[in-house]
Amino acid sequence: MGPRVSRCLTRVGDVTLRPARPEDARRVWHWRNDPETRRASLDSAPIPLATHEAWFRESLGRRDRRLYIVLEGGQEGGVVRLDIRDGEAEVSIHLAPERRGRGLGAAALRVAATEAFSSIGLERLVAFVKADNHASRKAFLAAAFLVADEEPLIRLVRVRP
Repeated sequence: MGPRVSRCLTRVGDVTLRPARPEDARRVWHWRNDPETRRASLDSAPIPLATHEAWFRESLGRRDRRLYIVLEGGQEGGVVRLDIRDGEAEVSIHLAPERRGRGLGAAALRVAATEAFSSIGLERLVAFVKADNHASRKAFLAAAFLVADEEPLIRLVRVRP
């Protein structure tokens, strides 16, 4: 049996994750193509809209991937992705440019961990961050991830409590 699918909102404090919907595609594309997001990404090349739209449609239909829109006070502020395999998920996050630098990333990662461990039933979360991406590293550490490796990428891990 595969991971359980959560259809409801997951909330911790003022931060909520809701499943992404087809109408979120263009907003997420703008966030993904923000220059700071591209610099921090493992693949820094800009993403053409048609490529993103195809990826987004496919992602929404995959049983091994969860895409969530991060809401802060009801306002869209970013995306969390969980790529699920063998009881764990690789976590990816990016925020809208105007939402950065205020702790939203760490809060969203804490909500994602609640979703992953409670609703989906995963055992471990893993993230990969570029060494010079200090903001992401700080957010993951603030969300109770631990550094597992630092070469060539920083690998951060959080296990189910």
